[in-house]
Amino acid sequence: MISYSGIVFGNESEAEAYGDVHGLLDGTVHATARYIADLPFADGEKRKRLVIITRGKNPLVYTDSFDSEIHQFMVEQFPDDQIIDTNGAGDAFAAGFVADYIRGKPMVTSLHSAVRAATYIICRSGFSLGSRDSYLLKINK
Repeated sequence: MISYSGIVFGNESEAEAYGDVHGLLDGTVHATARYIADLPFADGEKRKRLVIITRGKNPLVYTDSFDSEIHQFMVEQFPDDQIIDTNGAGDAFAAGFVADYIRGKPMVTSLHSAVRAATYIICRSGFSLGSRDSYLLKINK
């Protein structure tokens, strides 16, 4: 599916497993992000592929096929006792990111939205935003 994808999201354990399966000598998430970004598209066209790898409380990693740099982005830190349920965190992250990115928002703004959405979800039980007002109040702090 990667050969058809313009944006690829993954977490640290997925990136490490991908690197192992594909025999990447440098098994870091940075190397895996670079490798995935540089994979050809199925139709052979040269297009931008953005790769974002989340790493829990550690800075997330992102790059794209037109950028030789691997970037890091700090994520919000909060006490472990506030984490209720991590199910849906990746989906919320992707949704928060795409909601801004497709509207042409800057990368940093889109990543902030992604982190806020994921943070909101992991502090709740189940993958539910609750009321829209409650969600907007929380993420716009």
